[in-house]
Amino acid sequence: MDKEENGNKDEEKPTEEKKPDIEHKNEEIDPLDEYMRGVQEEVRQIHKFDMKKTPKSDSASSTKGSLVIVTGVAKAKVSKNKGELIEQNQDGLEYSSEEEQEDLKDTAANIANKQKKELAKIDHNEIRYHTFRKNFYVEVPEIARMTHEEVEAYKEELEGIRVKGKGCPKPIKTWAQCGVSTKELNILKKLGFEKPTPIQAQAIPAIMSGRDLIGIAKTGSGKTLAFLLPMFRHILDQPPLEETDGPIAIIMTPTRELCMQIGKDIKKFTKSLNLHAVCVYGGTGISEQIAELKRGAEVIVCTPGRMIDMLAANSGKVTNLRRVTYIVLDEADRMFDMGFEPQVMRIIDNVRPDRQTVMFSATFPRQMEALARRILQRPIEVQVGGRSIVCKDVEQHVVILEEDQKFLKLLELLGLYQEHGNFKNGKVKLLIATSVAARGLDVKQLILVINYDCPNHYEDYVHRCGRTGRAGNKGFAYTFITPEQSKYAGDIVKAFELASVPVPDILRSQWESYKAKQEAEGN
Repeated sequence: MDKEENGNKDEEKPTEEKKPDIEHKNEEIDPLDEYMRGVQEEVRQIHKFDMKKTPKSDSASSTKGSLVIVTGVAKAKVSKNKGELIEQNQDGLEYSSEEEQEDLKDTAANIANKQKKELAKIDHNEIRYHTFRKNFYVEVPEIARMTHEEVEAYKEELEGIRVKGKGCPKPIKTWAQCGVSTKELNILKKLGFEKPTPIQAQAIPAIMSGRDLIGIAKTGSGKTLAFLLPMFRHILDQPPLEETDGPIAIIMTPTRELCMQIGKDIKKFTKSLNLHAVCVYGGTGISEQIAELKRGAEVIVCTPGRMIDMLAANSGKVTNLRRVTYIVLDEADRMFDMGFEPQVMRIIDNVRPDRQTVMFSATFPRQMEALARRILQRPIEVQVGGRSIVCKDVEQHVVILEEDQKFLKLLELLGLYQEHGNFKNGKVKLLIATSVAARGLDVKQLILVINYDCPNHYEDYVHRCGRTGRAGNKGFAYTFITPEQSKYAGDIVKAFELASVPVPDILRSQWESYKAKQEAEGN
């Protein structure tokens, strides 16, 4: 196996607190089942593409280009009421008119066939944007009376919160101190959230005060709620959406699994607040997503690529960014690991410059610093907890070998460990995955992780190894490193050292040789 969270997400990490961001106490969502449902949906989509070879004359099917779009398979009324998050896996929708249905089919086909225009760069100086309010935070007397020493002591209690940036509000102690409405307080109580988690205690007042923010905390620490509560307050202060308005808030995530999870979290609030949220992600439901966007939504939770498709479709008639004043980048480190930076920047560059932007991440690698400086204005940086390390229950191994030797070594390891552990119900005992699965999967009895390709930075290595050795169980992690990948050996050495595990001589030798070569070349 090569992860908030969703749910730093699910979307997520070595042994850690398992309390999800927002979830009923008795409601358990199995991340693996969620992940596999996504895979199955992709297979169904592939089958739809194969149907083009034998098109049917059924009036419920429409062929355009190389795509067969099936509509009306299962008619379903869609409520136009605000406050509902529409599930994105319906087979068909009943639209208001044949004309609208044809328009949606054409738009969906164009997106699927990549027949779309690129986003035109917007000159913000040519647009008169309406003013909006960012600062809603009022410090309560109890917090105001806290001395500097008391605040620092309280931050230490909150898992050692560290704050960078001037003018950051003091951390709060109760939900009532952060300025949320009575309706939201009742929902929080119903969901069983008695008090804010450390990241929430510091990030919520900072965002509520109108500041841009970088939040760094592990998955399961409550990051989702930390940006949702300020977002609701931000949206409700603005005029209602007009007929052709796009969203007020956009939440970008690296994967559709995290997108769906955040959507479920939002749904627990939107009905009471009379708001509407739509999830926009690839791999499923183009027509349904288009229909919902055209009906209007204050919040869009999206993956960057599909969001650009929607913005460019039908000359911008599906949705637009004109009213966006609040942007969230969740699991930002994963987004850039997965190569989404160009798409993210195209979206952000087309949003008004005076927006409020918050970025949450499990880690803050160097490549993200330049981006943060570009898209954030005077940000406050909040970090909770120290650097993640590989769990002590994971036995780490490194194998240095040539590329053509890796597969035979893989077979050898599978032969040694195949009798141990069990993958779900035992029908499937092997999962081959990219680093997308390096967080968020909590598979019981998963005993072995093999990094067939060496992780390219420390945090990725920790997250991958963290899929095993969970909940006190023993786990094993093997990492293959070829001579060409010597530059990554330093991060693996660091992982061994921080976990207080002896570094294999061959690994240290490889790293020292690489450093010496770099110094000789003047690097």
